[in-house]
Amino acid sequence: MMKRLNLLLLAAVCIGVFAAPRAQALGIMGMWWNSDGLQNGFGIGAKHRIKVLILSVDGRVGYMRFDDPGVNAIPLEATAQIDISLLYVGAGVGYYILDNGWKSKPGVSILGGASLGLGGVGVFGELMYTWVDGEHDTFGSVKPLDGPRINLGVKF
Repeated sequence: MMKRLNLLLLAAVCIGVFAAPRAQALGIMGMWWNSDGLQNGFGIGAKHRIKVLILSVDGRVGYMRFDDPGVNAIPLEATAQIDISLLYVGAGVGYYILDNGWKSKPGVSILGGASLGLGGVGVFGELMYTWVDGEHDTFGSVKPLDGPRINLGVKF
């Protein structure tokens, strides 16, 4: 019985050491955003994360193309998170640069995710919800660009 307990303890320590996310990491991700006003958006992005104890902050930039005729977006975001083991939750602010007649606007988001480190490389997945008020220059129409997002990526 004691032998099994020691093996279990050793396995837990190894997982904690080798699977824990690194304090600083650069991540590259694929992004999906189901915006109310612009429908589905797909894109790529990058983030840089800095962690101190259980708190972390990251800066993000991306490029997305939406189903709405030819609308592109460049989200510039900063988030603050609380890390609990391999999971994290947080909130952020951003500025969303839009084209094709849409005004660029600020927004906010909440997120939850998981990060698994495998030596010097790791994987992560996030579920976000973003709130942005969209406004079209020509038509003067206002559409909420709110919606859920999923980010999946690798980190170094």
